[in-house]
Amino acid sequence: MRHLWLVTVTLVAGCTAVAGLDELLFEDGSGEGGGRSGPGDGGSGDTGGESGVFPSRFEDREEGDFSAGSTEGTRVDGDRVMLSEKASTGVFRSRIFDALRPVRVVGVSWLPAAPYGKPLPRQGGTETGYLRGGNDLGDAILLLDFDDLTQLDDGAMVNNHVPTGEDAVVVGTGGTLPAGKSGLGFGDVTSVKLEIQVGDTSPFQFGTSDFTWAYWFSSTQDCPSDNPPDGNRVHLGIEELEPDFTHLWLGCTSAQGCVGLGGRLGGNLRTTDGEGRPYCGVSIINDGVWHHLALVKSGHAPATLRLYVDGALDIEVPDVQLPAPATFAGESPFIVGGFTNPAFQAEGIFDDVVVAPRAWTAVEVESAYTRHALGLTVRLRTCAEPDCSDDPPFGQALQDDGPELQAPIERDVSSSLGRYVQYEVELTTEGSLSPAFGHVVLDVTE
Repeated sequence: MRHLWLVTVTLVAGCTAVAGLDELLFEDGSGEGGGRSGPGDGGSGDTGGESGVFPSRFEDREEGDFSAGSTEGTRVDGDRVMLSEKASTGVFRSRIFDALRPVRVVGVSWLPAAPYGKPLPRQGGTETGYLRGGNDLGDAILLLDFDDLTQLDDGAMVNNHVPTGEDAVVVGTGGTLPAGKSGLGFGDVTSVKLEIQVGDTSPFQFGTSDFTWAYWFSSTQDCPSDNPPDGNRVHLGIEELEPDFTHLWLGCTSAQGCVGLGGRLGGNLRTTDGEGRPYCGVSIINDGVWHHLALVKSGHAPATLRLYVDGALDIEVPDVQLPAPATFAGESPFIVGGFTNPAFQAEGIFDDVVVAPRAWTAVEVESAYTRHALGLTVRLRTCAEPDCSDDPPFGQALQDDGPELQAPIERDVSSSLGRYVQYEVELTTEGSLSPAFGHVVLDVTE
């Protein structure tokens, strides 16, 4: 990796630095620097302006690179950019790069902290390369995203996008396919539910193993403290009616030792010893807005239960004694939207329902939330003036919404001709967590 040393010009009127050749990183074939190679340079980069070879790529990689840009509701944090504290939206505009001749931008890559706006990986995919982390569904036993459905008639099948998993079947009528958190969702009413059959060798025979249940849900259904029949609303559950009433469930509750009013995330683990272990969180979840909800069980005798709401730990329940396994006899289906006992049916909209036979890390739960609650959009432009005072519009919105499972994210583009090149990134959040990105590469050609 080497530099060509010229003078960097700062244009006071535009308050944005223009990057000269001293700030451009060129590959020397050693693989340093990362990112994409410019077209036509064979991956070896350029050798310098004085020899007549012009730059074919521009990079922002380090703190100084990003600090030369402009921030509005955003801030530079080391080698990455994120939202300012308490900001829900913001825009970062890069320094202006001087290509020394009219060029088109033909490729853009950037490194997000996590997948933003991206569907969960189907077919057991594992996401890699993100600054903070993605999701690994390689061992998941259930993924229902509802995006390929056209109807929810009684008896219809709902695709489980885990290759080895059992599909779900619609039981009852009245279900709808409204807008979900991403794509379509499952509109659940008390007269309908989804069932996955659980046989003797089913992975839903959790026994003493760890597991994670996670999903998006929106509802205003009341969860009163009288129970039964008007109390708990089961979102996900499996219940054996005979002989020992073993059951596991997660949903909305005001009972089970909850403190205060309102519907909280909670449930009960009752193993084959016949004794229940109730648990209840803190956050209200039946307020009519979308919430990402998760239960993570690790260990068994004792177990630790962790409830997450919107990517953050809501409550941890340690030292839960579960001396008997959670195994189910007879026809005891795993149910989305209710229980075998019809008194506890849920109402609301489900999306991205995931079950995995291991305990997800806090980062994995956070990633399942941030992918649909945080947003990051990249745009670019070429300018005729060194400070972009001709103010051409930024072009096509580029996002991490493709099928690839790895970062950095690479997109082919075709910009207008211009000597000066600039990109901007719009960041959004629905909560307290911020999207972030680093290492942006622009490939240009004449």
